Amino acid sequence: MFSDDEMVARIRCHTENWSSGNADSVAGFYSEKAVSAHNGGEPIVGRAAILEMVKSFMSDVPDLRLKCDDAQVVGRNGLMVWTLEGTFKATGNLVSLPGWEEMEFTEDGLIAASRGRYDNDDYERQANGG
Repeated sequence: MFSDDEMVARIRCHTENWSSGNADSVAGFYSEKAVSAHNGGEPIVGRAAILEMVKSFMSDVPDLRLKCDDAQVVGRNGLMVWTLEGTFKATGNLVSLPGWEEMEFTEDGLIAASRGRYDNDDYERQANGG
């Protein structure tokens, strides 16, 4: 298992990968059987499904920039507080949105489960200009 400092560094690297536009790199941080859910929605199960979600999000916001505002780790659990910025491709509208993600890690430092929260209504309002 990694030290807390090493895990914080992995969380920050994971955040930077979201800004790279490389969906494979983002998905590579998840275990093969990882589970990811946002805003209490239906969980996405498995690295392949997570990869498709990442690709879809990156397609919608191709200049996506994700900034890690804070990262904390205790044992095999982590918390990432982030700010997303980018342009929603369909409308050309800028979006800027805070959120957070709670993660559980495997022994080898991959994300086994993640639960995130952000204001989806605000995201939709910004993206669609409502």
